[in-house]
Amino acid sequence: MNKTCKRKELIDCNNLKANVSPIFKKGNTNRQSRHSSRKAIQIWLKLNYRPVSLLPVISKVQKRCVASCLVPHVKNILHPFQHGFQKGKSCVSQLLEVFQDIGQALNRGVETDIVYLDFAKALDSVCPAKLVTKLKL
Repeated sequence: MNKTCKRKELIDCNNLKANVSPIFKKGNTNRQSRHSSRKAIQIWLKLNYRPVSLLPVISKVQKRCVASCLVPHVKNILHPFQHGFQKGKSCVSQLLEVFQDIGQALNRGVETDIVYLDFAKALDSVCPAKLVTKLKL
């Protein structure tokens, strides 16, 4: 796989197929009545279950191989404030860094404003077909 990546050959996509299973996340576990419309049942399923992808081991190995080839190139491009997708950095390290910066600014008497954005359900509302179309552009 590393040789395939280094030669810039295509990876066999058949290994990347996932088994998607619905997992209960919240709400009522009892299904809507038989008389509910198909649309109502789809909405109920979307609100109460989330899809979980079970990937074959070979695809996880492929992911690691591809990542090991890409990381050295991308590491120099990423902004230092980017904590996602980097080894040794996480949302916790990001939060600690922000708190430290705010604390230092307040100690210097600098006016500090904070804006919080919640993207918790951002990907739940994205239409996968439209996302793929946009990414192909």
